[in-house]
Amino acid sequence: MKRLFFPVLCFLFSAACLFAQHSGTRDLPNTYIPEGAFNATLTVNVSGSPTGIVVTEFLPAGWSITGSLVNGTPDSPKYRPAPNSYEWTVIFPPAVTTIVYTVSVPAGASGFHSFSGTIFPDIPIGGDTVIQEEGGAILGDINGDGEVNISDVILCLRISIGLPVTIGEVEYTAPDYSGDILAAADMNGQDGVNISDVILVLRKSIGLE
Repeated sequence: MKRLFFPVLCFLFSAACLFAQHSGTRDLPNTYIPEGAFNATLTVNVSGSPTGIVVTEFLPAGWSITGSLVNGTPDSPKYRPAPNSYEWTVIFPPAVTTIVYTVSVPAGASGFHSFSGTIFPDIPIGGDTVIQEEGGAILGDINGDGEVNISDVILCLRISIGLPVTIGEVEYTAPDYSGDILAAADMNGQDGVNISDVILVLRKSIGLE
């Protein structure tokens, strides 16, 4: 009988994770400091009464998690070097499960960096995805004039469909837009500029982000 207990428990755990419709959001600070640290918060809304949930976060290369709390209790996530990810397994989670983790930023970090994550099996974690260097460029400020406005919306739209853009007196053409331009336009941090980024720049330009 004992031999059957562990396989049955594993099956129930996997089934509960697979069929439950959980959701999650991430809260990041607006900026980071190279060689500094900051806290990020994951809030998972747990559906039903599953045996457990598995939450995975993918960090920028070279960044690391130095500690975490799951529902206020210290917990050490499982680290996977490829890709740079951390995994928490929460047994019998409450309806609202909170994971707060501390991120160590490498000394050479600069510009914008992206976070992503999933709840098993492949439910994406929403909320904040991009964090930028303190004192650096403003995310969405594509023309570098210090603010996000309709000019940036138009630039983002043109980039998203591969049209030339002129910033200052320099014209940039696809696919050779500068790295800084693409970083400022990639609002959702998904390594590409598309209509989703245009909408986010528009929302930020009118104060909705």
